[in-house]
Amino acid sequence: MRGHASPYSNMAAPGTAAGAATATALVQYVVLRGDLARSWSLGAVVAQGCHAALAAAHAHWHHPDTRAYLSAGGAMRTVVLEAPDEAALTALAQTLQQHSIDHEVWTEQPENVPSCLALRPYPKDQVHPHLKKTMQQIPAKSLVNSRRHHQPASRDSHFQSRRTPAGGCPIQAC
Repeated sequence: MRGHASPYSNMAAPGTAAGAATATALVQYVVLRGDLARSWSLGAVVAQGCHAALAAAHAHWHHPDTRAYLSAGGAMRTVVLEAPDEAALTALAQTLQQHSIDHEVWTEQPENVPSCLALRPYPKDQVHPHLKKTMQQIPAKSLVNSRRHHQPASRDSHFQSRRTPAGGCPIQAC
């Protein structure tokens, strides 16, 4: 595409001066339930994380950090972490609330299952300490490997049949 700037053109190579400036860059954390990642399809779990991330961005749209993060194009940084189960996810949500950290818990309907949470974009140093002690980063390889052993057809068919109505918004607040 000649004459058009790529949304990814502002990405810096690691180790460059621009890359060093990303130490204070904005990051959006998404925390998935590990127990669901082992019993639901990969697509279903990824969809939950997407829903939560969009809900957090939508709910905190007017915050300057959210606007800056969304305007970053391909330079957005998202970190996906694992909460072992619903109790751990709920405890994390309470901790975040106690520290006034903006976040959204995504509850899958109609099952009423809290599946994940996402923070609005934050400078990493402001929120990382609250997440570091209780959560661990999910290696992509382990998530994909866990899918090989658990493929419940009912969960797959449930998510394939659920579509957003034409012109509708997948975020409940729209």
